[in-house]
This record gives sequence, structure tokens and C-alpha cells, in this order.
Amino acid sequence: MAKRKDQPAKGPAWRAAEEYGIDMSLIEPNLRKTPAERIRANSLAAATAIALKKAMQGEVVDLQGLIGRFVTNDIDFVVIGDLAAAAYGVTHGTEGIRVCCAFSPDNLMRMQAALSDVHPVHRMPPARPPLELTPETAGDFKNLYLDTDDGQLDCLSFVDGVGDFEQAKQNSIEITLAKGACRVLSLDALIRSKEAMNRPRDRQAVLQLKAIRERLNDEPQ
Repeated sequence: MAKRKDQPAKGPAWRAAEEYGIDMSLIEPNLRKTPAERIRANSLAAATAIALKKAMQGEVVDLQGLIGRFVTNDIDFVVIGDLAAAAYGVTHGTEGIRVCCAFSPDNLMRMQAALSDVHPVHRMPPARPPLELTPETAGDFKNLYLDTDDGQLDCLSFVDGVGDFEQAKQNSIEITLAKGACRVLSLDALIRSKEAMNRPRDRQAVLQLKAIRERLNDEPQ
């Protein structure tokens, strides 16, 4: 069967990247953006990582971007993945923003309202339909993989190596931001999560995270 025009064939280089462990589903929507849009989205993700790291060190920062929207709109969530790793000091780039959140209708409807003016769309389907949740349909989702004007956003109900949202929340720490509190997966839980994912980039992150944990444990209390 011939490929549809909105589903380009995967060449050998693309397949090699997937086999290496790179999440190419994050690359595909980036190719639809202009260079300026890509730079803006990556700059926001990088600025978020820097702000979270400062907050972990005790600074009170005014966080903008997608995470800032979550904080100011009282969404129940935990920062996970590469962004959490960056907050602890890991140096590799972030694959967009990834959170574990409560998938209750109330929480998802608040999230949708918080994102309304950055035009969220489902990035996995080729048609990229807009995010249009209702209280009745919100319960049908376990994960949401979105693309927005401010970058890519994954909202997950389960974290590999940790568990569901309640378990992720129990295995998180709270940091204070200018506009409210934000929870980030604990260092130990983040290591377990990265070990469970076990992609090459996760294995690299685990090496850094364990070195960071060792250094923190050696610091005088």
C-alpha cells in the first residue's frame, strides 16, 4: 500500500536514529515549523530548564512558558524527563517538556484552558487535530502528546520506573517559584525512570545524574 502524502516514508537515516533511541516523533512536527519558530520553542525550553535549576538552588524565579502556565493555573503535575534532569544539572538538551499529571477531567480542562492561546494540537496523528477536550471525553485519554506555539509538551499519566501520577507525586520534591509551587521528580526517582527507559540518551543522563547525586551526598550538610 502506498504511503499517504502526509505520512512520509522513513529513510535509512531516520530508521537508524529511531533504532539508536532518539524519539523521532519529536522531530517530525519541528520540520513543519520555520527556523524562527524552532528557535523560539527551543529557547523557551532552555529558559525553563535554567529557571528550574535556579529554583532548585533556592532562588525565587518567575517561570514563563508552558510550565509557568501550569503553575499559575493550578494544574496538578510533576516535571519529569529531560527537563527534570536539566533542573538537577544534566547538560544534554531537552526533548521538549514532559510532565506527569492527574488525568482527572477537572485537571485536564484547566490545562486546556491554560494552553488555549498557544494553539495546542495532537502531534501524533498526521492531521494534527486541535486539542478539544470536554469533561465527557477527557477521561478517554491516558497520555497527551501535544505541539504548541511555545514548543512540544507531553502529558503522561504514568512514569516508567516510578508509577502513576500519585506515585510520581510522592516521589517528587517541591520548589518555590514567584507565582506558586512546582513539583519535580526526585533525583532517585528520576534515575529509576531513566534506567527504565534505557535509550542511549537516558543512559547518558543516568551517568550524569548518579555523579550529581554522589556529589550532593558528599557535600557537608
